[in-house]
Amino acid sequence: MNHTVVFDRVGNGYTVRFPYDALLVELLKSRVPSYARTWFSAGKYWTVDSAYAAPLAAAFTELGCTVVGVETRTPSACDGWAQHLFRAVGPSRVTAVHRALSKVLHPDVPTGSGVLQRELNDARAELENVA
Repeated sequence: MNHTVVFDRVGNGYTVRFPYDALLVELLKSRVPSYARTWFSAGKYWTVDSAYAAPLAAAFTELGCTVVGVETRTPSACDGWAQHLFRAVGPSRVTAVHRALSKVLHPDVPTGSGVLQRELNDARAELENVA
C-alpha cells in the first residue's frame, strides 16, 4: 500500500489525514477506541488522543504506508499492564478503575500484591504527570 498518512500535533492529540481507503479507516477504528477519535467531515480528517498516535502510526507503517509527523513507536515491554489498562479505559475512567483495582490489589487485603499495587499507582502517577 502506497498511501501517505500525515499526523499533526494539535493540543493533546493529533489530526490524522490520508486519502480515503476503507482499509485505512477500519485500521484506525480498530486501533483507536471511539472515545479517543473523532471524524471531521468538513476538513476530511480524524483527531486521535496522543496516547494512540504512535501505535496507530506503527500500524499504518506495518501496512506499508508512509507516515509523517509522529514517531512510529509500538508499545514495548516497558509499557506495563497498568499503562495499557488505563489507555484502554480512557481518561474519564482512570480514577474509578484505580479505586476498584486497589480494593483487590492493595497489600492489606488477602488478594493483595504490593508489586501489582505499586505498578498500578506508578501508571496512574505517570498519567497525572502527563496531563
